[in-house]
Amino acid sequence: MELTAITAMDSREIAERTGKEHAHVCRDIRAMLEELGEPESRFGSGYLDAQGQKRNCYLLPKRECLILASGYSVALRAKIIDRWAELEATNLAVPRTLSEALRFAADLQDKIEAQRHAVEFVDRFVESKATQPLRAVAKVLKVNERKFVDRMIEDRILYRLAGKLTPHADHMETGRFEVKEIVAPNGHATTQMRFTTKGVEWIAAKVTEWGMA
Repeated sequence: MELTAITAMDSREIAERTGKEHAHVCRDIRAMLEELGEPESRFGSGYLDAQGQKRNCYLLPKRECLILASGYSVALRAKIIDRWAELEATNLAVPRTLSEALRFAADLQDKIEAQRHAVEFVDRFVESKATQPLRAVAKVLKVNERKFVDRMIEDRILYRLAGKLTPHADHMETGRFEVKEIVAPNGHATTQMRFTTKGVEWIAAKVTEWGMA
């Protein structure tokens, strides 16, 4: 499917809204796509500058845009999140009555607040530099734990091994998870999958993409 201004955000707009140089945003995008294993050609685009010269830019859909924003400050992330809320609102029906307009405004504000909550959690977690169990991540992101697990299994992020949730190898290799040995008071040892700082940043963007936030 061809990306458009409605389904994707232009790297020039990202630069304008975040106050960053467009060249620096493009550099960040290339680094992100390389880490994700995505081809630049899938997101590449172009435009003519004031002198009529062809310049490169990128069109990022919501998932990649939020992953990119996860590396920016809280204030800059909020600007990107608010812009996506505006873009998504253009796809909603135009309210025809006062009650519909009020409901529309409330729903839009709820979505913005939920996304900001996820951003704030990621920032607190990054500052703590600790790993977190799945239940704690689900609780703070305010998602249903069972649906959260089911979606991660469906997307081949986790699988069950001997009844225990285990990250797929590619997600372990990227440093999104750790598997730690836990020793109970009775001396019995078991293992537990935990999210790393990098993993929480990544899964917070996925939760938003899935519409669970």
